[in-house]
Amino acid sequence: MKKYFFVRSGSKYVKIDIQEIFYMEARSNYIRVVSRGGVVMILMAMKKMESILPLHMFCRIHKSFIVSIDKIISFDRKMVQLENRTLPVGECYKTRLEKLVLIIQEEKNPEAIIAPIDAAFSSQIGLAAQS
Repeated sequence: MKKYFFVRSGSKYVKIDIQEIFYMEARSNYIRVVSRGGVVMILMAMKKMESILPLHMFCRIHKSFIVSIDKIISFDRKMVQLENRTLPVGECYKTRLEKLVLIIQEEKNPEAIIAPIDAAFSSQIGLAAQS
């Protein structure tokens, strides 16, 4: 996988490092790419850009926004918080991000997890009750 791509900006091609991208925003027929290196406008449709980007690194969260998963600080079903910007989450994109990221959460009933583990551990070390 390439770590960068080039885009036409005026009369020259500008290198964009994929890992430095924060987000992309649709602006009519253009895409505004916001990265550590600055902002670049690209004449391209969001659908096309979405097909070019690595799926495990980026997520479309709104009809107008694609976000770098690594740059997310927090999110819920309405907003994604980046370092210096909060982006909206579109209605039809609410569960997409949750499916792409690893979410570790506390179980509601911890005994449901501990009991099977204890039983398995006990049997492994020979402490299981004999009948």
